[in-house]
Amino acid sequence: MKLSHVVNLVYGTPWFITEGTLRTIAEVVRVHVEGGRLTPEEVRERLDVAAAANGPRRGGQVVSSVGVIPVYGVIMPRATLMTEYSGGATVQGITRSFRELLDDESVGSILFDIDSPGGYVDGIDELATEIRAARGRKPISAIADYVMASAAYYIACQADEVIASPSSLVGSIGCKLVHQEFSKMDENLGITTNIIAMPAAKVEGNEYEPLSEQARATLEQRVGDYYAQFVNAVAKGRGVTAAEVKAGYGEGRVLTAGRAKTAGLVDRVDTFDNTIRRLATGKGPVSRGASARIEHFDEHGQLMTREQAIASLSEPSVEADEPATPPDRSKEAEAALAIARARTRQEATR
Repeated sequence: MKLSHVVNLVYGTPWFITEGTLRTIAEVVRVHVEGGRLTPEEVRERLDVAAAANGPRRGGQVVSSVGVIPVYGVIMPRATLMTEYSGGATVQGITRSFRELLDDESVGSILFDIDSPGGYVDGIDELATEIRAARGRKPISAIADYVMASAAYYIACQADEVIASPSSLVGSIGCKLVHQEFSKMDENLGITTNIIAMPAAKVEGNEYEPLSEQARATLEQRVGDYYAQFVNAVAKGRGVTAAEVKAGYGEGRVLTAGRAKTAGLVDRVDTFDNTIRRLATGKGPVSRGASARIEHFDEHGQLMTREQAIASLSEPSVEADEPATPPDRSKEAEAALAIARARTRQEATR
């Protein structure tokens, strides 16, 4: 099969990504495996749509002392022609921008601007660990504007604070792996594939044979390992226990902004523009440190248990934590904000 390497890349790899996005990727591969093809014009049209939706792939932008790192689209380990053209983010690029902004003396705080369904597992834990280790050097924030799911949340929850725009979705803590085998299709085509390997586990879970119980157990173990890694990273980043993450952080689902705040996934609900203004005036987060715990309070200021906080999800608050129009902003600040917004989330006109 000419596309076997692509099939293995998509179907045989654990992902930190939303179900819908992975299903779309898998569907494209399936169409090609079955002999379908897109014309060059159709490919370009789809890539242009993705690029326009995700925005330009640039490094960190400094605006009013705030270093903004865009994280848009599917997150891959390294840059490829596809990610460069279609607008996906890379661990390599995010890491480079983060390090540059940490070392830039003109940058007072760092903001990850995130609109991503997640991506590959490769490199995510390393990046998350680096972000968490940098706490205390500069205030670090992350905003969901508008999707912060799976690998994207894995990264974001290591910041000193996590913000959700009012219409955003946050969560999808989990790992998935899709396996497909094409023995029936090959049989109908008159194709027989013989695999000789030592030991037998060398080709365990290949796409030419039905999945054995042992192979299934191995794949389940791999997914479980990455899931545990994800849960532990969220626990460290948010200052809670792994048990609390498993029981009260959406259980693999994405949550709307207010519910995400009540459940402890985010610290506040606010817009990107308000967040830039707040951080630029020095009203940023205070580093929690690796061992800090997140506490929840009711409307009267009384400390709640996590169970009480989760129970209050039926009536989430989605009001912004800052006034929509600060009375003292200057024309210079407004101009800087306009530049920031254009650079980090403009419609691509390639």
